[in-house]
Amino acid sequence: GGLVAGFDLLMVIINMVPVIILSVLLAAGLIYIPKAMINGALAFGKFILFVITVGLAAAAFQELTGVVLIPGMAPIMDGLVIIGQIGVVLLGTFPVLTLLVKALEKPLNAIGEKLGMNATGAAGIVFTLANSIPVYKMMKDMDNRGKVINTAWLVPATAALGDHLGFTAGVRPDMITPVVIGKLSAGVLAIVLAAWACRDLSNEIKQSDALKSEKMAANL
Repeated sequence: GGLVAGFDLLMVIINMVPVIILSVLLAAGLIYIPKAMINGALAFGKFILFVITVGLAAAAFQELTGVVLIPGMAPIMDGLVIIGQIGVVLLGTFPVLTLLVKALEKPLNAIGEKLGMNATGAAGIVFTLANSIPVYKMMKDMDNRGKVINTAWLVPATAALGDHLGFTAGVRPDMITPVVIGKLSAGVLAIVLAAWACRDLSNEIKQSDALKSEKMAANL
């Protein structure tokens, strides 16, 4: 994506270094201390939700009163315009992807079989291109390998033809092609790595069952 955008190769590599280091640390954490990593991810999610709530409240207050609580923050109306543009893109993307999933049911099943996952997992890969939220609901019907592959795919590729496409079109239309190519190429690489990494999920399944048992015991 960066090369397609015309960025210098050295700059792209330098910017990738922190991401690679963080990815390795996260992978090691999930292997050796999965429980702590899950709890940390949940705590981080709550923190992000808190920051978003505070920012939205401050932006709304600024719009209504003219009083700036967070200097340098863009007006809330700018955000609403971008959200509207994203909504327009999704109006067409979701129906088209739904039709594609139905029309390409047999090819998707074949792809799913080659990757070692069921039809729901294959359909999740398609829906991720619009938005990953429906895929989370679909995961309960995926097999374990499908969950891993879909999660790996959706991290870089989510909304490549949906939300992120709409945002890019509204902010930097000239970057649409680099963004889409970058997200899709990273997603394909993620699928390859995930398919290789989850050849044997027996240990992970045992750890997951153990965590579920601990949570059930705690709730009791």
